[in-house]
Amino acid sequence: VSQSRYEAQERQAKKDLARVEKQLEKLRAELVILKKREEEAAFNPDELINIGNEIASLTTTLDTLEEEWLELTIVVEG
Repeated sequence: VSQSRYEAQERQAKKDLARVEKQLEKLRAELVILKKREEEAAFNPDELINIGNEIASLTTTLDTLEEEWLELTIVVEG
């Protein structure tokens, strides 16, 4: 019974890992776009503030997802 429970947990971890990897890929692409927008808004202080806030928020989300990715990788590779 414990073996099947472990296998079920591992399958779920693999699904979660795939989900997190897709989210990371999407958010990293968004970050690239924001960095480009930041360069283009170099002389617009209001826009720079808005973009800076978006980058900070996105970076926090990325950090959280990267931690989750690491934990899931440990479970999957066990």
